[in-house]
Amino acid sequence: MINIIFKSIPGKNPHTEIPGLQLKGNYGIFSFGQIPDLANLEFEKFQAAVIEPPELINFTDFLVANDNHELIGTIGLDGEVERHKLTAEELKGTINLFQLLLRKKVDNKFSDRFKATQMNVPLHESQTWEIQKKEAELFKSNPNAPLQLLPVLAETREVSLEKLVDLILNKVKSYTQAIGNLLGMQQNLRDKVKRATTLKELRKVEGEIEAS
Repeated sequence: MINIIFKSIPGKNPHTEIPGLQLKGNYGIFSFGQIPDLANLEFEKFQAAVIEPPELINFTDFLVANDNHELIGTIGLDGEVERHKLTAEELKGTINLFQLLLRKKVDNKFSDRFKATQMNVPLHESQTWEIQKKEAELFKSNPNAPLQLLPVLAETREVSLEKLVDLILNKVKSYTQAIGNLLGMQQNLRDKVKRATTLKELRKVEGEIEAS
């Protein structure tokens, strides 16, 4: 069996969507499970990943342990609260699994943001964007360079070629800055996940991810 982490899809039953799935646990929008093979797993749809090393999935139950590394159970008939102190092995495995989980949460959040930077862009523009960018940069370096697309666009829009080139390059600059900011924020959070070595520290980073 292969251990995986995947994103839950609202209104979808993972058992019918992922053939052979044995669900092992959940944490927020992500779930853990085992499948017999990867052939029928839609990785992109579920933002799925294989959990390495495989034994990490054994620690899913401990993700809800408190900052003192204890699992607090329900109160029994005798009024006693059930407590389980994580062993050194359980704590190490839980922290490694938590780090993997938070990296997935970071990537999931910023994947949506990267997509948002391209929203509301007409299809015809997105399909020709690389050509527009290339010709605009070429024109800036050599105003006499032969161009194919931009002169037609400039004439149709009734603007000068120089103005159109400036508009395109300004858009390139804004897009590059937006992508750079997102990449920086994403990597900063991933670095914080990597540096966190306790459940308390990881939960603090988790809060920053949620608030970002």
